[in-house]
Amino acid sequence: MSPVTVSTIGSYIREQREQAKISMRQLAQAAGVSNPYLSQVERGLRRPSADILQQIAKGLRISAEALYVQAGILDDRPADTTVPDAIMTDPELTERQKQMLIEIYESFRKEVRAEAVRVAAEQAAEEEAESSGATDAEPRAVTASTATGWAAATSAAAGGGMSALIAAAKEEGTLNVISLPPDWVNYGAIISEFAKTYGIEVAPADGIFNSQQEVDAVRERSGSAAAPDVLDIGMSAALANTELFAPYQVQTWSAIPADQKDPTGLWYQDYGGYMAIGYDSAAFGTITSVSQLLEPEFAGAVALGGSPGTTKQALNDAGHNAVMMVNLAVGGAPDDIATGVAFFRELDAAGNFVPLHAAAAAIITGTASVVINWEYAISAAKLERAATWKVFVPPTAVLGGFYAQAINKDAPHPAAARLWQEFLYSQDPTGGQNLWLQGGARPVEMEAMRLNGTLDPYLAQDLPPVTGTPVFLTQAQAAAAAAYLATNWTRAVPAARR
Repeated sequence: MSPVTVSTIGSYIREQREQAKISMRQLAQAAGVSNPYLSQVERGLRRPSADILQQIAKGLRISAEALYVQAGILDDRPADTTVPDAIMTDPELTERQKQMLIEIYESFRKEVRAEAVRVAAEQAAEEEAESSGATDAEPRAVTASTATGWAAATSAAAGGGMSALIAAAKEEGTLNVISLPPDWVNYGAIISEFAKTYGIEVAPADGIFNSQQEVDAVRERSGSAAAPDVLDIGMSAALANTELFAPYQVQTWSAIPADQKDPTGLWYQDYGGYMAIGYDSAAFGTITSVSQLLEPEFAGAVALGGSPGTTKQALNDAGHNAVMMVNLAVGGAPDDIATGVAFFRELDAAGNFVPLHAAAAAIITGTASVVINWEYAISAAKLERAATWKVFVPPTAVLGGFYAQAINKDAPHPAAARLWQEFLYSQDPTGGQNLWLQGGARPVEMEAMRLNGTLDPYLAQDLPPVTGTPVFLTQAQAAAAAAYLATNWTRAVPAARR
């Protein structure tokens, strides 16, 4: 097999698309990716994941295996290796005929696997019923009352198994979520995949809320059918409001590091990343240290992804952590952010700091050319910038932060809430962990998935390289930094007053 390059697969996709007379926009829509992303694939600037290749193959109406071979995911093996290989190498079949045969073959295999899963689930439920003293005369029917019983279930097994959970969640039919923008760490695709997989409507609350406002909504809507079932919140809010949460442990509980979850399952971290510097390398070359930002070529260019000193949710706030990351990079300590504030005073005096809350739109349009923010918020994949956009994590300041999931203990749809958590922590190719990775975030089960082979390697290699020892602030350190910034930020950095 000849060496595989990113440009090889890109050229092949473009040739197949042009032969099929399909526009780039049509193929992008069929594959569920953006037009700029597909353009980068065809130009050899990005390597698509196996899941995206499968969607592209469907859009082109060709065999996914053909793309896998082109991408180097499958070897071009002898014809008798597998059934799909035999079909693919038959010269008398058209591409469409090959695709139809493989789809039929795979559908049979899927039915067999599904039946095996069903039988295993039934056997597990029977064994659990026997161990708990239940008899065949006492079947566990999935009814509205059974679904309501999921409010007390601390795991899928405790409620009767995954089959029972899925059935109860489907009976509820709805999941209430809050503040999950479609373009935030790939939540658009995550919600769509969950709804498609289980046939459950995902009902988002109107508006965008910060973590404290999400918690407030749980209190204010308590007892209402519109109350949030689940929360995705910063760690400050998670740690301060555990009395509102229901304990639950997903099936992949052991894959979540012990220091990233409450022992009883009241909260568990989901995705995160490291503070980084995103920049246009065409304008500034290569950034290798934070101190470079003081140089004249960065005049009026350096912005932050948040506003320091304006929130109490310090553990995840982009503005607070941007200053802390700089603080660590220039010799400060996690317990004292003063050195970082002093650096920004110097940056402001040099005319390099811009008091701009640099959201994604500002970066995409070129309004902001250097931004300090969480890596997943400024990644090239999320922002769809040209290849000149780079993301740098300073090796002397690897400052990390994760968000957390929690279930409302009074969730109006308790089974759907628990099924949502199972989906988010699933390590399947289209499960939440790989979908968060597709959105540029680092899923909490990433290391376990790397070891067991379920991590998408192409998506993982797109993440910014990280060297050095990660630092995660304690609640006390974050609170101390927030208090210092609230008092001293605008005093030290005049531009921040504007």
